[in-house]
Amino acid sequence: MFEDKIPILRRALWFVLKLNLLALPLYLAVYFGLESTEFRDVWAAGLSQSLGSLGYETSLDGHNIGVKSGNSLYQIDLSWDSTGWKSLYAMFALVFASGVGSLRQKLAFLAFALPAIAFFNLLRLVTTSLVYVNYGLPGFDLVHGLLWSAMMVALVVCVWYYLYLKDKR
Repeated sequence: MFEDKIPILRRALWFVLKLNLLALPLYLAVYFGLESTEFRDVWAAGLSQSLGSLGYETSLDGHNIGVKSGNSLYQIDLSWDSTGWKSLYAMFALVFASGVGSLRQKLAFLAFALPAIAFFNLLRLVTTSLVYVNYGLPGFDLVHGLLWSAMMVALVVCVWYYLYLKDKR
């Protein structure tokens, strides 16, 4: 009875092993505090432009964004973690750790999945910034901590699961 589960357990163990090996660069980057100022600046520019397109007056200095709302000026320092790099890397690792699809299929899927994750991260940045500018830090903490953090994890897992389902058809 248990023998028929062995192949499933082997595949699951192999997936977990590959995923953890692929996650080593992420662990090392976090441990050593490695980050890219340029990547932060690009995301800050995208956020600044997005807020500007919504009618807010913004100023940009590297990864620091000034947002004018009414008579108030709000400062947003876009952190390294806010760039969504962990979500993007997690998607990459999940896709390559899975036994689903050929290399070509995985790359084609990543060509769709990574921009989708990036788009939702920008949406996360815009909405949390708007909440901060309009409702202050308590609203920001609520939306960022409870809503968006969990939603980004769920999004990565759901998009990756789509690859799995797509391959099973």
